[in-house]
Amino acid sequence: MRLNRRNFLALSALAGAYPLFSEAAETDHGVFWRAQSARYQLTIFGYARVRAADVPDMVRDGKGLIDRTQSLLVDMSPDIKLANADFDRRALSPILPALPEPARTQLRSLLPPSAGQSLIDKLSGFEVSLFLEGEGAQPVTAATPTVGLELVNYGVSLRRPVTTLLSEKDVLGFAHVLSLDTVKSVGPQAILYLLDLRRRVGPIGAYLQNLYRSRQTGELDKVSREIKAHTHFSLSDLVDAERLKALLVERIGMLPAGTSAFLTVPIGIITGPASILDALQAQGAEVSLIG
Repeated sequence: MRLNRRNFLALSALAGAYPLFSEAAETDHGVFWRAQSARYQLTIFGYARVRAADVPDMVRDGKGLIDRTQSLLVDMSPDIKLANADFDRRALSPILPALPEPARTQLRSLLPPSAGQSLIDKLSGFEVSLFLEGEGAQPVTAATPTVGLELVNYGVSLRRPVTTLLSEKDVLGFAHVLSLDTVKSVGPQAILYLLDLRRRVGPIGAYLQNLYRSRQTGELDKVSREIKAHTHFSLSDLVDAERLKALLVERIGMLPAGTSAFLTVPIGIITGPASILDALQAQGAEVSLIG
């Protein structure tokens, strides 16, 4: 089994979703926020791995907000190379034999036959959890860019100057390599929970994407916390969220006086426990929800 963080993000419905939402900042229903201080006026957009074509209203609103700013700030380059996490499949236990009926039969019916029966029989709980959590999510390709990339490209087309806040060294410093213990921790109970969740909401990846599309961050919080509680794993395990927040806040504090910018960051760093909004408020900025 070979898994890197980029592949994991591609399989997951939301690239930046952390399991808890902040209580201090208003984050129940929206993806755009405003932060103002004596030094800067920022429009902050929380992006996720959702196609721009699927959220035309979000693209429209984002472009309107970019029109009213003078520059673009992006959190990190999408071209940063992340370390691989390689595991010997022999170290992982197949999950199917550990599942009771009818869950075993149900899972077989969901897994794509193209994978081959021999591979399906060898899949670990972790791999199956990635499949179930990403099932139904619309894929992102060069021809169907994410909403975040679409908005950045729009700003570039207006000749807005672009500043990347975090370097490759910064990103590699707060990124964690997936451990074998974490992979092995996803067992039968986690899969049974995900199958039950699927019965309640339909394909989970599609459901999570739909929550983001409709800006229902409160419900997204609820489902994300539930998944984390039952599977003992989330995207937040792959990063030091506090370090990420601290670096972003530090770089924002270094912006030239009078900065007017549209800032893109993962939705989880806005709505998660390491909320950048709370940190900016603590430094005296006025933060408000746009929508």
